[in-house]
Amino acid sequence: MKIIFLDIDGVLNNDDTPGEFICWDPNLIKILNRIIEETGAKIVLSSTWRKIEYRCDAIKNDMKINYIGKTPILWKKRGIEIQEWLDENPDVEKFVILDDDSDMVHLMPHLLQTDGEFGLTNEIADEAIKRLNN
Repeated sequence: MKIIFLDIDGVLNNDDTPGEFICWDPNLIKILNRIIEETGAKIVLSSTWRKIEYRCDAIKNDMKINYIGKTPILWKKRGIEIQEWLDENPDVEKFVILDDDSDMVHLMPHLLQTDGEFGLTNEIADEAIKRLNN
């Protein structure tokens, strides 16, 4: 199984995205969907949005992103939470992390870091596709 660990803020929205608490850019979601379509990868939420139910509802219902799980909330660095999820799901063959933060500890080689000013770019998507398909 191929997995994309997905952050929302700074990945699917950027500095120009209107809104305060629940905001996303449909163009950035199209880029994410291209990664999913070209790799068959599944989404696991690693975003802080996973901690709030109405935000999870917005991801599924409004953003139309189907995710298969959420990383556990351990109140530790995000990389530790991702590792915990990986330990509980040994069938993962390949994965990438889409995030604008860098608290991935030993998982840094899997991070495709976005810039919150721009969010997910086609260049980052191309690299994610390459990593997940090779």
